[in-house]
Amino acid sequence: MSDLQFSSSQNKIGSDSEDQLNYWHSSEACTKRRKRSKTDVPLLQNVYISIINPPPILCLSSSTVAKPSSRKTNRSSFSNGLFSNVKSLLSTGILDGIPVKYVTWSREKHLRGVIKGSGYLCSCDKCKMAKVVNAYEFEEHAACKTKHPNNHIFFENGKTIYGVVVELKNTPIDKVFDAILNATGSRINIKNFDAWKASLTGGIKIRAGHDHP
Repeated sequence: MSDLQFSSSQNKIGSDSEDQLNYWHSSEACTKRRKRSKTDVPLLQNVYISIINPPPILCLSSSTVAKPSSRKTNRSSFSNGLFSNVKSLLSTGILDGIPVKYVTWSREKHLRGVIKGSGYLCSCDKCKMAKVVNAYEFEEHAACKTKHPNNHIFFENGKTIYGVVVELKNTPIDKVFDAILNATGSRINIKNFDAWKASLTGGIKIRAGHDHP
């Protein structure tokens, strides 16, 4: 290459570099750089924000998770359907003649009586075991007043008549006859017991766990 050609090439390179430098400082290049920097900033901000404040994680609360249904039988809700209340038990005549006593929770007051039909023979000074009264009247003659008098009428074994009804109601049907014989701690009315039992079994006499005279 001749000296003239080398010199001209150097001048060309120098002029190109100078043109690039002038363009870099020109307003057009600065505008492009500013536009590019503005578009880059939000991206960087988004990256920064996503690192500092990550998006929430979806969690399922215990209330939203389906729970398996329980098919267990509530034993307290079992009933053999024989006795719904005290009156239904007394109306059978099974407890006729059994002595009872009305007693307050404080045990300061008490009144003796005997079951007869669907009520009680009262031993107060006015009745003198000659008048049958219901549970509320029996309680009133004992100079007391509550919402549930049958919770205060006791048998000799310490059970209340309401407690015996609940016990018999929750007894399996194949064991209820034996349960009745031993429920009150006193001898039941066998004649009425057999008649009631025969009405349940279609006239077929079924003995309980042990024979009775």
